Amino acid sequence: MKKTAATALALIAAGMLLCSCGGKEISGAPVTSAPETTTTPAETAPESSEEDSSEEIIETNGEYAKEFTRKIESGVYALEGTVQTAMFGESPMSVKVSGEDLYVKMTTMGIDVEVCQIDGVAYNLMPQMKTYTVSKATTVEQQGVNTYALSESAKFIGNEMEDGLIVEKYEIPIIVNKTDVSIDLGIDGGSYECRYYFDTNKELKKVSGNLPATGETVFTVTGLSFEDIKIELPDLTDWTELKQGEKLDKVATIKMGLAAYGVTEEMVTAAGYTYEQLAEMDEAEVTEILTKIAEDNGLTFDPNA
Repeated sequence: MKKTAATALALIAAGMLLCSCGGKEISGAPVTSAPETTTTPAETAPESSEEDSSEEIIETNGEYAKEFTRKIESGVYALEGTVQTAMFGESPMSVKVSGEDLYVKMTTMGIDVEVCQIDGVAYNLMPQMKTYTVSKATTVEQQGVNTYALSESAKFIGNEMEDGLIVEKYEIPIIVNKTDVSIDLGIDGGSYECRYYFDTNKELKKVSGNLPATGETVFTVTGLSFEDIKIELPDLTDWTELKQGEKLDKVATIKMGLAAYGVTEEMVTAAGYTYEQLAEMDEAEVTEILTKIAEDNGLTFDPNA
């Protein structure tokens, strides 16, 4: 169980790092082209003009994504959305930055990861266990979180129109940054196409691409603001601070282990147990109960992992 928990947390870190501009790569014929069809004379439709069958491409010269990047780099913004990847499925993401203060939240494989940084102090929160650690403040980049701002090496390669949205296409060199998580991600340089989608008001709606290691990735924007961003530390009154070198008690260990499999407290309660009860059981009993909870909730659980 400990091995699986560590692996899950490692995958979360890798996912936050590699979600940058990852997503659905659209290649081949332009999106305005219609598929070939074969018709009989009776089925032949009247000819239509080019204006009727395609959207007029709006040329931006990459200015929309550049403007979005300038706003992000100003250091005051709130960005919310969902990251859809072939590797991790759909994960909600929230990033708020106000100067040196920040709040980051991601949910991957059923595990919530939150960081609230205020006045130079970072609170690393684990809501499912109601525990937290305190560390020195870092930047969003050091947290390994993607804000979808353009990198300096991004090369604008053209515009398209898709479903009424203005698409800016970029070629992005793949640069592998070393992290504390040691995982062979199978990336060896190269580049990929990244696409930014804007509405006619120049508001970002989604970003897509296709990284070799993580496959298809699409970030869909659900909220974006650059004004009046407030960062507040949650009430930690009934939370437990975990200090460096301090061992987890049995209950906290059970919570972390189950969270690694996506098992929530609600699932445990519905099965008729509490974390305290599970903490007093031997490993065989916990494994049997966890297997049943996983089956009831459509989760994947390998007791030998």
